[in-house]
Amino acid sequence: AKKQLTNKFKAEYAKGTKKQKGEVLDRLEAVGMGRSTARRLLTQAVAATPREPAKRGRRPRYGRDAQMLLERLWLLMGMPCGPYMKAMFAQWIPALQANGELDRVDDAALGQVLSMSPATIDRRLRKLKAAG
Repeated sequence: AKKQLTNKFKAEYAKGTKKQKGEVLDRLEAVGMGRSTARRLLTQAVAATPREPAKRGRRPRYGRDAQMLLERLWLLMGMPCGPYMKAMFAQWIPALQANGELDRVDDAALGQVLSMSPATIDRRLRKLKAAG
């Protein structure tokens, strides 16, 4: 309520002479606000509406399609560890493409999966491995 009341008088207080400022303070004092409180509220900047904080951290490097493809390959290859899976991509990917298993796969997602390091493969599959 105080802020709404002082916001109404801010422009008048900022542009006014010393006498006009005193009159504004008198009006606010008449409604029960102290002069020093009124002066402080009238001179401080208008509070901006709170914004949602910016998302921190890096942008994701691998998309959702790449994650889903990685999980599918992991299951098709017999759930290997990351280093073994990375080493076997050279043999498995052409065989799966020839077999028609990867017909609906986006080339960008396949490129992202092929560019993953073995440690990244293990990290990206951590939740799936824990689930069993």
